[in-house]
Amino acid sequence: VTFAPGAKIGLHSHRDHVGYGLNGGTLKITGADGKSQVHKLKKGETIWLDKQTHSAMNPGDNTLKVLIVEIKPPVAP
Repeated sequence: VTFAPGAKIGLHSHRDHVGYGLNGGTLKITGADGKSQVHKLKKGETIWLDKQTHSAMNPGDNTLKVLIVEIKPPVAP
């Protein structure tokens, strides 16, 4: 995901997932309940997010790039 300064993504859902900072920047996550968390990511840093519905935005001054990896349930043999 690439967020220009001030860019927003509307309410959406994820399974459990990890965000990996491809560069440094700030990411604000707002849950469906309206509560927000601000993550100041450094290049190479990861954040874990449990399954949730949220919106996201970049309140910072630089473009933020984050690799999002959703954790899928195991496939039965």
